[in-house]
Amino acid sequence: MKKILLLILFGFFFQCSKTIACNANFTHTYACAGDTVFFEALDQFAVYTWDFGDSISGAGNISHDTDSYHIFVNPGTYYVTLFVNIGAEWDYKTQILHIGTDCFGASFSETCAGNNDFNFTNESTGTITSSLWNFGDPASGTADTSTLLNPYHQYPSPGTYTVTLVVSDGVQSDTLIKQVTVQPTCLNATFYNFLGGDCVQNVTTINVYYAGSPLAYYWDFGDPATGIANYSSDSLGVHQFSATGIYLITLIVTDGLRTDTFFNVQDIIDCDVYPGNANRDGEVNMEDLFAIGVSFNDTGAVRSNASNNWTAQSCTDWSASNWTGYMYLQDLVDKKNADCNGDGIINALDIAVLNQNYGLQIPNYSHTDEMIPLRAIATDPVLEVNPGTGVYFITNTVSLSIDLSALDSVRSIYGIAARIYYDPAYIVPGSVSVSFSNSWMGTEGVDLIGLYKDFYSAGYVDFGMVRTNKIVTTGNGSIATLTFTLNAVTGTPSFSFDPAIKLITAGSFSSQEIFRPANTNATSILTIVTGIDEIENSAVLLYPNPASKEINLSMKNGSVLSNWSIVDALGKTVLQGLNSDFKNPLLTISTASLADGIYTVKIISDGALFQKKISIVR
Repeated sequence: MKKILLLILFGFFFQCSKTIACNANFTHTYACAGDTVFFEALDQFAVYTWDFGDSISGAGNISHDTDSYHIFVNPGTYYVTLFVNIGAEWDYKTQILHIGTDCFGASFSETCAGNNDFNFTNESTGTITSSLWNFGDPASGTADTSTLLNPYHQYPSPGTYTVTLVVSDGVQSDTLIKQVTVQPTCLNATFYNFLGGDCVQNVTTINVYYAGSPLAYYWDFGDPATGIANYSSDSLGVHQFSATGIYLITLIVTDGLRTDTFFNVQDIIDCDVYPGNANRDGEVNMEDLFAIGVSFNDTGAVRSNASNNWTAQSCTDWSASNWTGYMYLQDLVDKKNADCNGDGIINALDIAVLNQNYGLQIPNYSHTDEMIPLRAIATDPVLEVNPGTGVYFITNTVSLSIDLSALDSVRSIYGIAARIYYDPAYIVPGSVSVSFSNSWMGTEGVDLIGLYKDFYSAGYVDFGMVRTNKIVTTGNGSIATLTFTLNAVTGTPSFSFDPAIKLITAGSFSSQEIFRPANTNATSILTIVTGIDEIENSAVLLYPNPASKEINLSMKNGSVLSNWSIVDALGKTVLQGLNSDFKNPLLTISTASLADGIYTVKIISDGALFQKKISIVR
């Protein structure tokens, strides 16, 4: 069965440069149900999100790899979308993929691009390891052949050309020969998006670039609930969608001689304000702090009947009169969303709303602008909890520096959001906090805002901080302080970061977000007991504790010690001996050879065994 591939192109308002990764086009192999389909992003220097359009695959339906793969279990038609961005510049494209039962065979389609130009799409089924094209144009010399998966060819003049495709999977090969007619004019339609009008509250304009000279148009917006308004004969698609959701839009175009059908996938979202969802990704988290920081002190329409409750609240778009009312995130997001309390100004008061509704999600919210971090490499900044050089005792309150590249300067930083994991068994509930004073990123309340949320039962704390003056900064060392109280458990509590660190840079546009990747280091500290006696009514006197070079042992009742041993945390005896001076009740033992740690001292006196914990710290 012949496979059909329809390429749907979405553009964007700000023109991407040729040297920056903002081209979402991709290639893929063909396979039958149950086989693996491989996807390759043509632009290899961006942040990627793949949506394979396969809802039954659950979490496997989404991938963030540069080149990815997916197994479509069932035959059918799937809408595969690739979203790419490097902060301000972004693009996404959808291809319609048909999965059938024919598991190997050569197939391709061709699309005219004007001026005798043709794009060829390899639709061969199977695991294709090589492709050889012949465009039937020997006068073009070496350009007459190609080994690309999806090549392009410019023909010298109109006419009929014989195009041959030979594909191989390394074991078998197949050949398809097809006549391609190049006409003086051609008919084609390419969709592009101006990054606006995708709200269910607004009229959406679907812009199209036409190749050729179309004379008539027929639109079906895939929204039958709107009745006759679901159809249009205009050159541009203008429609008020009835509800949120993803719509398959059909456009039929004719120039009197030819008729062709094109498709567009349109994501329509709810653009009412949910207080705290500042970046309009459908969820309240630390990324929303970025939206507040990049638009800090900006003003716009006051939200009527505003409340901090987690409900949809209508508000006049701040962008209604000009583009400055937008925040330039991974999408153009209206700044009214960052005005969380609805008072018409984006400031520190909005953080309280974010804090109140933290973790809430909009039900059935299909659209997402959630920002994906780039992969870290060795030279990227390092985020870590600095254990310092102190000695930490149980019941002490401990403050540890959160460092961002303590040794090397980090340039052009505007904000950061991160999650620190910890073992709650070592920490008093409710004692975890993060403060943002003494930070090289700025002065809290002056040019910096911060927020933290502790989830003790889950064993992590989220924190975020962002500058507010639209100016990046450079520095190294402490950006925040992690504080907690140790409970009565000895050991080595550890601290580690979730690898999905969000580290942003504000670029040439005041509200532009560009991610920088970051590395992370794990940290642990040693907690020890304090005092002379471990047990209040113990018969043994042991001091000093903690010890360094030696310890002193005696029995409170004056009895003589006969023999002793010191056991490490693994139960191994590391020191032992006999008391040869039976007249002296005080025994001194050298601990100079012991490493720092927790040990158990065992003592025999009058035939009875006594045990004491001892900490060695230098």
